[in-house]
Amino acid sequence: MSKLYKIKLIILQGNKLESNSDLAELRNLGIDIYLMRITIPEIIINLLISAFDPTRPFQCSFFTSRNSKKLIENLLVKYNISIVYLVTARVLFNFKSFKYLIFLDLIDSFALNFHRRFLNTRNLILKLLFYIEYCRLIKLEDFAVTISYRCFLVSSIDKNYINPQLENVIVIPIGVYNFNHERKIYSPGGNFILTFSGNMNYQPNILAVLWFYSNCWKILECKHYNLRLKIIGSNPPHSISILSKNPKIEVTGRVPSVYDELNASHLSIAPMLTGSGMQFKILEAMMCGLPVVTTPLGLGDIRGILNHNILIANTPSEFIDIISSAIMEYETFSKIGENGSIFVKEHHSWSVINSLFMAEFIDV
Repeated sequence: MSKLYKIKLIILQGNKLESNSDLAELRNLGIDIYLMRITIPEIIINLLISAFDPTRPFQCSFFTSRNSKKLIENLLVKYNISIVYLVTARVLFNFKSFKYLIFLDLIDSFALNFHRRFLNTRNLILKLLFYIEYCRLIKLEDFAVTISYRCFLVSSIDKNYINPQLENVIVIPIGVYNFNHERKIYSPGGNFILTFSGNMNYQPNILAVLWFYSNCWKILECKHYNLRLKIIGSNPPHSISILSKNPKIEVTGRVPSVYDELNASHLSIAPMLTGSGMQFKILEAMMCGLPVVTTPLGLGDIRGILNHNILIANTPSEFIDIISSAIMEYETFSKIGENGSIFVKEHHSWSVINSLFMAEFIDV
């Protein structure tokens, strides 16, 4: 896009990225970057405003500030900007008006995400909070698609949840980097490594890991002495970190390369119970040629073929049976992993995704 447009990039909470090497690469492309800090007092004030404004989701409080509003308004006027590209609806409260041509990358439906959290939470206080946020997100997403020239989602499931009839809402799947993988070969009798990867500060990931540990791990650990579980991802909370007290479980935190960790594993699990959109963790593992077992919700809009390039489990016993079978018949499951890699390269490589994305800008 930098070849076609002069880009001004505003990163909210960007003060945390000042030393990020990726920023230098973006600047080399001619992109002007503005790193905006949102202070804790501003967030507190925003939260208080949200408490009395039923149209304003609480999570928007972390991505809204007076300085960012001023900067955005100044840039729009100074450079006569004609196209505004936004990432998530949470940033909308930084705008005074929506008279510009807006391309909004919703990514997924936050309302669907919080609705699922509401349904899967037993804690009554959390259940109430999730329901309040869900109701506000419904209103925000309705407004967001109304003011946008184009709205992007990664899953048709999310589009159907928002409104399947809207022609300005475009589904473009997630892209994954294409690379040659060299996976660790499983030797019978050696350690068999299960992995779960993802941002471990994300509630659906936390819930998935704790569900698997409570319902599947203890039985699997007793059945297979050589089984190991590796939980990969940044910012794990105490409820996840404490699992590493078991010598057969490793909680890595942030790692230099997720792909290196996946290539050193034998099976990826994604027992998702909540969340929305398309699961990047599944596509990453499939790209590595790693067999993946997930739930129907985790599979979502990934158009894989059951038992050919993806594995599905609905219950704890099904997870246990599939993992046990993979340990005993790994050659068969390894082939499923290879098929998964072929599938991702054909349908989710960045060359495919970028062509779909840029097609939406042709007539602008």
